[in-house]
Amino acid sequence: MATIQSGTIRVIYEDDNFLVVDKPSGIPTHAPNDSIQGVAEILGEARGLRLGVHQRLDAATSGVLAFSKSAQGATRLGKAFELRNVKKTYRALVCGIPKTASGQWTHTLVHEGGVTKASPQGKMAKLRYRTVATIGPFALLEIDLMTGITHQIRVQCALEGMPILGDALYGGGNCFERLCLHAQRLLITSEPNLPAFYAKPPMWLDAPKLDKLFSAILSRAMDPWRNAPGGFAQDEVFCVFAPQHSGIPEIVVERLGRTLLVRHLEPDADTLWREGDMRIFAKCALRECQCDDFCYRVHESASKRHACRSLARAFDKAFDPFVACEQGIAYQFDLSGNATGLYLDQRDNRHWIAQNASGSVINLFAYTCAFSVCAAMNPNVTSTTSIDAAPAALKKGRLNFERNHIDLNGHRFIKEDAIKYLSKCVQNGTKFDTIICDPPSFGRFEKNVFSLEDDLNDLLSLCCRVAAPGALMLFSINHRKIRLSKLRSAFKEATRNLEYAPKDVSIFVNDETVSVLGVGTDLKTIRCRFSRATND
Repeated sequence: MATIQSGTIRVIYEDDNFLVVDKPSGIPTHAPNDSIQGVAEILGEARGLRLGVHQRLDAATSGVLAFSKSAQGATRLGKAFELRNVKKTYRALVCGIPKTASGQWTHTLVHEGGVTKASPQGKMAKLRYRTVATIGPFALLEIDLMTGITHQIRVQCALEGMPILGDALYGGGNCFERLCLHAQRLLITSEPNLPAFYAKPPMWLDAPKLDKLFSAILSRAMDPWRNAPGGFAQDEVFCVFAPQHSGIPEIVVERLGRTLLVRHLEPDADTLWREGDMRIFAKCALRECQCDDFCYRVHESASKRHACRSLARAFDKAFDPFVACEQGIAYQFDLSGNATGLYLDQRDNRHWIAQNASGSVINLFAYTCAFSVCAAMNPNVTSTTSIDAAPAALKKGRLNFERNHIDLNGHRFIKEDAIKYLSKCVQNGTKFDTIICDPPSFGRFEKNVFSLEDDLNDLLSLCCRVAAPGALMLFSINHRKIRLSKLRSAFKEATRNLEYAPKDVSIFVNDETVSVLGVGTDLKTIRCRFSRATND
């Protein structure tokens, strides 16, 4: 930014008192520190004067920005903004579509620690919006600001369930080239001799084509995989994006080798997707993700409104089970239902187990035994015990071992209630060198009912009590209502009186894109190692 020349910034209007420009996205209004120049410094240096700053646009926002050049101009412009004798109109491309074509949004907001959020103690924030166009599951809005609060438009859009595309901080994803917010028009009503200043919206905020939008997002989402050393294998498995990464509402996209799986998270209200839009997305996604087959599956909402029924019929297709690989380890996938055989959000945790597991391993709620397979690939592992209530899942787990040419000798697959099995181990004094626990939110086994909310403390305590000296533990949950603070408290209580105290403890949310509005993954993980002696 510091090397940007003044000629890069288009001047809209200039006289002896005022300077109005079209600020590009990516340049701050004024310098945040000595190493970065803002628009005020760049243009001020070019003119040999210090420009007066009376309004600010976020660095990522483009559009009309006014400065004063003289003392008289500073007084007049400062008073105009103070008395709100200005009318500011913006363009925003949002992830979602408003329920009404136009209206007013009112929230109370507070700006703290670099972010703005809703708060009863905050300032009143108001804006008016008008829908200019809908582009698939996106909407192009024209917004008139009625108040001026830092990040106001960004936060109000997000609070209405429609974050601005490219706004990673407030849930609009990090897979777009820029924040899709542009200051389009500025009118200073107290200066009748000045015209209304206008900056033409850039392409994405003017009349974007849906296929171009999809392709741009998908291409950026695929960049980390394409640019990784050696690229990625054609049969590689990974999550391309979820809504909080891409900004594309309602869908999670997974690459399962040469098959692309779109999981449609059915909303409680009507879906934003039409069949034609999904077909455009499928064409773009198959090309960008280098896949041959497109599989569409609906995850029903709690209300079971069947909002996606027509889409499910349109994309209904049967798939035979197939094998694909994650980091060189082969797994069978079955697309007949929503549970495919591998939870892709656990990729990093599986890699951690593959690198660090040793000795005797227990894998609780093992499902198709992916964690057990990863552990068994480590030469330091002597045995694995996979516990699950579903014999069909354990059967698939055995097949996953065989596909990776792992001798089944020393590896056990046990149909049992996990808490019941752990309780027996505690009673018998059975210990393990590596403990893996990835429980569901809810489950049944015979007459027993498991609820993670109710059973978290007991389950975590039992896992800790079967840890051998120096044992490694991975405990991972995916439950929206159990926050990180509750998981920390449960772990602290579970390890309070242990003979072998935990050390090297890491408790974290697995997804760094979680925003201040609570948008993001629900996967939370504990990783720790227990001491080897009671006095460690």
